[in-house]
Amino acid sequence: MRRLCTALLVATFGVLGTLSSASAEADFQLEGNIELEGRFFTNGIDQDGRHDPNVSVSFDPILIMLLDRRKHTFTFNPYFRWDSNDGKRTHFDIRQASWIGAFGNWEFHVGIDKVFWGVTEAAHLVDIINQDDAVEDIDGEDKLGQPLVSASYWSQYGTLTAYIMPYFRERTFAGVDGRPTAPLPVDTDNPIFASGTNNWHPDWAVRYQHSFSVFDVAASYFSGFSRTPELVLGLDDTGQPVVRPFYDTIKQVGLEMQATVGAWLFKFEGINVNPTNDLTYQSFAAGFEYTFYQAFGTYGDIGIISEYLWDSRGQSGPSFTESDLFFGIRWEGNDVATTRILAGMIFDLDTSAKTFFIEASRRIGDRWRITLDGRFFLSVPIGDPAYVFRRDDFIQLRLARFF
Repeated sequence: MRRLCTALLVATFGVLGTLSSASAEADFQLEGNIELEGRFFTNGIDQDGRHDPNVSVSFDPILIMLLDRRKHTFTFNPYFRWDSNDGKRTHFDIRQASWIGAFGNWEFHVGIDKVFWGVTEAAHLVDIINQDDAVEDIDGEDKLGQPLVSASYWSQYGTLTAYIMPYFRERTFAGVDGRPTAPLPVDTDNPIFASGTNNWHPDWAVRYQHSFSVFDVAASYFSGFSRTPELVLGLDDTGQPVVRPFYDTIKQVGLEMQATVGAWLFKFEGINVNPTNDLTYQSFAAGFEYTFYQAFGTYGDIGIISEYLWDSRGQSGPSFTESDLFFGIRWEGNDVATTRILAGMIFDLDTSAKTFFIEASRRIGDRWRITLDGRFFLSVPIGDPAYVFRRDDFIQLRLARFF
C-alpha cells in the first residue's frame, strides 16, 4: 500500500507541476481539525477485561489546490488517530490524494479518493467503492481512502461514471484491547482472499445517475472484492484461536431511488449480490422522511424518518439488518451554532433486539465544535449478529478545533 500511495502521489504531483507551469494563478485552501475524543462504556470492563474508558486524539487536515480557473483540483487529506488503549486504533491513512480535471462534459479523478453512493439513513447497501475504517466506529460512516481512476460523462440524459480500482483496501478491526470488537482476536495480518492476486485485484464499477421531475435515480454494477469480510475461525502462530477475514469476489447490481414531494422524501436502496463462493442474495432498504419546517415557531426543522430493512439470507447471514424497522428523528437548528441532533432505534423483527443511537453536535464560536454520540444494544439474544456487542454500549464526547 505504501508503494501504491507513493506512486499515485508522484503521478498526481507531476500533473500538478505541468498545470502550474501553464497557469500563473493558483488558489490554495488549508482546512481541517484536531479532535479530542473520550469514550465511556456504560457496562464497565467487559467479560474479557477490556479497558473502559479510553481517550484518543485525531488530526484531519485537508489541503486543496485549485488551478486554471478551477478546472483542475488537487486534494490531499491525510488522517491520523492516536488511541490510549487500542494499538490497532492508533493508525494513519490517506483519505484523499487526488487530482480532478474537468474538460467540457468530462470529469476525471486520479489518485486516492472517497466516493459515496446511497440515499437511505439506517444502512448504505449500495455504497461499495471505499472500505470501512471500522476502528473509527462501527456505523459504517468512516471510510478508508481508495486508490482509483474514474471518468464521468454528463449530459441532459444523466451522468455515467466508470471506476477502476487497482488495489483493494482491507477492513480495519479493533485490537485485543479495543472496543467494540469481536469475541476472538481478528488476525488482520493473515487475511484470506478468494482471488490469488491478493490486494492487487482489478476491481471495477460503473454507475449511471439521473434526476428528472421529483426523482433522483442511480443504477450501478460492481465487480471485485466484497468490502464486507466473512470472519473464519482459525489459529494464530502460537496455536491460539483467532478469526481471519475472508474476502470473496462478488458481482453486485445496485439501485437507488429518491423522490422529493413537498416535505416528503421517499427513499429506496436495493442490491443483488452474486458471490463467487456462496449463494446469490438480495437486500433492500426503503422508507420515507417527512420534515416539519420551522417547527414550533422556531427556525429549526424536525424530520421524522422510518425505514424497513431486509436481507434474503435471514438469520443465517452476517447482516445486522435482515428484517428490521428503523425509526428516527432529526433536528436541524438552522442557527449560527449549526445545532444538529439525530436519534434513532432499529428493531429486529425476528429476534426483538434493539439498537439505539444518538448523534448531536453544536459549534462553539467560529473554531470549535462539540459532539455527543451514544450507541446502545438492548435485549440482544444469542444468535443475533449484534450479540457480540451486547456489553459495548458507549457514550462518546468529542471536542474539535478547526483551522
